[in-house]
Amino acid sequence: MTDDQTGMSGGAGSGDAQEPVAVPPPEAPKESLADQASAMFSSSEGMVAVGGGVVAAGWFLFDVILNDFYTDWLILLFAALALLLPRANRAFVEKFAPLPALMKAAGYLLVITAAFSLVENIRYASGNLDDFMEILGALVLYAGAAIAWLGARSIDA
Repeated sequence: MTDDQTGMSGGAGSGDAQEPVAVPPPEAPKESLADQASAMFSSSEGMVAVGGGVVAAGWFLFDVILNDFYTDWLILLFAALALLLPRANRAFVEKFAPLPALMKAAGYLLVITAAFSLVENIRYASGNLDDFMEILGALVLYAGAAIAWLGARSIDA
């Protein structure tokens, strides 16, 4: 049988050549949970989440356990929002707005409400901050708000 009969075009070694086999690319190593967490918390959105976590931890320690420093519910709402938004289903969250824009808004709203709390605590300092644990609780709240502010201001949204 000739090349014309088989439908093969002529060429050097056309009968002997084998088609190259496609080799699948090697699987990328799966990131560990620690790697995912470090990648998230090195980002600006992660800083907003860490700030919300610090505020929530300060509320739990100084308001719930020690019953010394009262944290306003609106601050806790924005702290919980900043803490839970990155962990929500991204496709569901992005139906409303892009995640960076929501994290920026949650961070700034957390900072604004914490600033109102700071003004209130300065105004009524003799009654609000008369114990060391109350002062420490306020410092934890404002440190969390400062971390959230640093993260929110560097988000490009």
